[in-house]
Parts: sequence; C-alpha cells; structure tokens
Amino acid sequence: MANVNDAYDIALNVIERVGRALGASGFVSISHAHASGISYNNIGRPGLEFIEELVEKGARVRVFATFNPVGVPLDPRPLIDYDVEYSEVEEQHRIINLLIKMGFHFSATCIPYILRRPKPKEHLAWGESSAVAIANSFFGAYTNKEGGPLALLAAIAGVTYNAGLHIATNRKPKIQVIVPRPENEVDAGLLGYLVAQKASEIPAVQCLGGWRCGFTCFKAFAAAYASFSHNAHFVIVGVSPESGKVEGDNKIVIDEEEVEMAREKFSDVNVEDVDVFYTGCPHITLGEVFRVIRLVERAKTIYRKKYEVWVGVPGYYILRRWWVKVRDYAMRRGVRLLAGTCPVVMDVRKFVDRVATDSVKAAFYLKVRHRLNVKVSTLEQYLGLKRNG
Repeated sequence: MANVNDAYDIALNVIERVGRALGASGFVSISHAHASGISYNNIGRPGLEFIEELVEKGARVRVFATFNPVGVPLDPRPLIDYDVEYSEVEEQHRIINLLIKMGFHFSATCIPYILRRPKPKEHLAWGESSAVAIANSFFGAYTNKEGGPLALLAAIAGVTYNAGLHIATNRKPKIQVIVPRPENEVDAGLLGYLVAQKASEIPAVQCLGGWRCGFTCFKAFAAAYASFSHNAHFVIVGVSPESGKVEGDNKIVIDEEEVEMAREKFSDVNVEDVDVFYTGCPHITLGEVFRVIRLVERAKTIYRKKYEVWVGVPGYYILRRWWVKVRDYAMRRGVRLLAGTCPVVMDVRKFVDRVATDSVKAAFYLKVRHRLNVKVSTLEQYLGLKRNG
C-alpha cells in the first residue's frame, strides 16, 4: 500500500535539489500551484508514467492546484464536422483523471487566475508562462516560470524553492522601455514581443499616451512577452502594483515603425486567405465569447459571408449547466468553442493550414511548432469590420 509520504518526499527532494542549483535559501510555502506540460501531445508515454508513479506512491496536493490546457477538446462536438480522428484521447483523459485523483481542480485552462485570484506578494508555483507574467506583473504575486514537472511536485509538497522572483530584490526593474500606446490586443502582443527582444533585464514599460486598452491587451502583452523572454516579470507603469522606478538612465525606445516590422514578421498570408480565425490564447471568458459571437453576427448581416472562428475557453466550462446551450448557440453562428485545449497543443495540422489570430504567442507557436502559415489580425479585421489590425 502506498505511503502518502513517499510522493511528498520525492517532491521535496527534487525541489530542494533544483533550489540548491539556483542558490535558493531554503523553501517558501505556496498557496496555488498550476501545472503546465500535461498535454499528452507534449509529454507522451514517459510523462504519463511519471504521473502514474506519483499517484501510486500516494501523491496528494497540499495546496489549491490547477492544470493547463490539454491536447484534445474536452467537448469534441464543435469540431465534429471536420471528420478528424483524434489520436491518444484515452491517454490524455488518463492524465486528467490522475491529476484529479491527486486533488487538482478540473480546470484545463491557461488563465488560472479566474479560478483563484492571486494576492500581492503571495507565493505561487505556476508553470504556464503567460499566467506567470500576469500573476507577477498584474497581481503582484511572486512566482518563477516553472517547468511543468516542478509545478506538479510543488503542488504535492506545498512549497517551492526560495529563489528568483520569490525574492523582492530580484523583482526590481532595471531598464526603462518607452512604447507607443497599443490600440488593440494585436498591437499589445507585438509590443510584448519587441520588449522581450530588446530588454535583457526586467523592464519598466512606459506607454506613451497611457495604457488604455484594458486587461485584454495586458493579457496579450504578457503572453507574447513571456513567450520570448527569459524573464517572467515586467512592470507596466500605472498598471502594475509594483514600482516602475528604474535607477540610472538605462532606456530603450520602441517606435511605430518597429511595431509594423514585427507585424510583418508574423504575417505569412493575407487575412482573406486563411482557413480559420483563432482567438483565445490565452483562453477567454464567457463574456468575451459573447463579444466574439456578436461581432460575427454583425459581419454576417453586413457581408452575407460565412466565417470560421475558433475560440479557446477553459475546460471546466463543460461542467456548467449552460455549456451545451452556449456551445450550440455559438456553433449556429460559425463560432466553435474549443474547451480545455488550444491549437498550440492540439494536432492542429489535421484541421487547417492557414490561421489568422489576434495572439502573437499563438502565431509564433503555430508557425514554429506546427509549420502553419499565420497572420496576426484583430477579429474585426478578419471580419471586415472597422477596427485597425
């Protein structure tokens, strides 16, 4: 019979060894662990066997614990008319069931902060890069960008190593970056990419004209920044709870021309020639889903055209009473809700070859990992409505 301390001891030992390599001063207790890298498409049989071994040794989480999107839609209905046979579905659901057995919340989302809002200076162990950047830079919580296995082990141990961004002095911005004001989520994502490329240290980002496009743009900036930077933290002056004061005159200026050059980098095809528009990287919420549906309906009324729109949403939505009605309502309007997954971790080439997306992070991974032709675009631009993209 498994001893619950077996898995705990394994977890603590690994965390201690990682911390020692990073010069950690012992452990720090965490309140929330979020495990990434749990798509079978990513971790394969070795990853599944690792999780199985932990459960066999009595693994149980000691803190609030959530997990990232998986490699297949948790409700296949929205994509059923593509007539694509999913592979490794049984293995993927085996991973989910093992995590739930450990005590993880059924989540399957890259926006765990909508399930539990982080508190300022609260220590976390999160493994999803975009969520880590949001936790640090928007909520003021403390977390490093952890590998999926370590975040999983931290959930079991209830602690992580005390190093990196868990230490306040390591969180101070070292360079000031001046950027033009983003008008939409695509602009924000391109700025996140450019800041990550140019700032080797934690930046304090000053937006000329102020940061006025809301949390959607903040998410887009964070996702792109975290995808291209080794840092997991930034400060946006006037938005982030931590100070944007930078000692010295270390400054970078990014102009509109650089933004347009970056836009071209993520534009292989014309928006009119794509197979599908994808939004929801990071996942979007129910309110944002209805905004997407309203825009598609408006475009259909004007242009009498068919549009193909995919939307990434949290997996736990399928447990809600309203799920089937919302899913079917969206499908009738040409909007397919991908619950608990996203094209980045799906075997997306079985479905499409050319994708437009409002996410610079998604465009990068679809281009590099899946070899798709991509186009960064706002949904309004794809639909032919009046908004700059």
